[in-house]
Amino acid sequence: MKAIATLLNKPGATVSERESDINACYSMLGFTADDCRTSEIEDILLKIAEEEEGYMMRVEGMADLLFVDATVCDHSEKGRNDLLRKSLTLMQYADEKSGVFSFERNEKMNRIKEMIKE
Repeated sequence: MKAIATLLNKPGATVSERESDINACYSMLGFTADDCRTSEIEDILLKIAEEEEGYMMRVEGMADLLFVDATVCDHSEKGRNDLLRKSLTLMQYADEKSGVFSFERNEKMNRIKEMIKE
């Protein structure tokens, strides 16, 4: 998900520009930002599963996007933590189901766990 990586490395972007980019990324995955912010994780996974091809890549992309949304956009502490928990849950799901060990994914999961504790 190059678009999500681009969000993380876009120097000088305003919060409004980042929010617009995040909304565009949600749209590429077939969601709206509100869908992801308010839906349960099971509903997100069901919607991702509507397209068979690239399922695990989309799960990991959504996990990354939820993380970026939580850390870049202006959310209440509860809203931020909800997004971080969803991101963590999707990463744990990908970790269990993908059959591929990823140091990067494990580092992200540990980082999110620390952020939720704050």
